[in-house]
Amino acid sequence: MKTNESKTDRQLRVLVGFFGLLFSVVVGVSSFWGVVLLVVGVLALGTAAAGFCPLYAIFGINTERTYRANHPEGQHSVSAR
Repeated sequence: MKTNESKTDRQLRVLVGFFGLLFSVVVGVSSFWGVVLLVVGVLALGTAAAGFCPLYAIFGINTERTYRANHPEGQHSVSAR
């Protein structure tokens, strides 16, 4: 599995995951919203730890900064200054 998340993307996912887990406990894990927040938190932390997002792969999104440097065909969309 190649990574498709940048460092910033992964950091944001850690924050979302942490707060998702925290608020799921505050709301009550057995409630509907508690379960939703728990699932969001676990998924966010899991994808941040792996550095890979399956939805990004499906839609061809890659936020990793080194992607553009390693794939010259992606540089056509960059405007020259």
